[in-house]
Amino acid sequence: MNATQRAELNRDKALKLALTVGWLGGHRFYTGQTVSAIAYLVFFWTLIPVFLSLIDAAFLARMSDDDFADEFCPLPECAVASNRTSLAGKKNSLGLTT
Repeated sequence: MNATQRAELNRDKALKLALTVGWLGGHRFYTGQTVSAIAYLVFFWTLIPVFLSLIDAAFLARMSDDDFADEFCPLPECAVASNRTSLAGKKNSLGLTT
């Protein structure tokens, strides 16, 4: 996935994919997680991916757009796409401002 495609990732689209074709790994392919998406495809007949995609959908529903951009789109172009003009003042995982 190139930088332009990564900048166009959308949390709402990923959530809709998780709810509709999540059992086939559609949302995982969309976010660039191809290894786990292939695992969803391989094991779709076991119904395990159905439950996993519902869990993924719950996480996506609770996730903010900024958190989604940080998680799935670490490139600077994504900051612009998610209406963030600067990464200054961003808090890291310890709660410290960088």
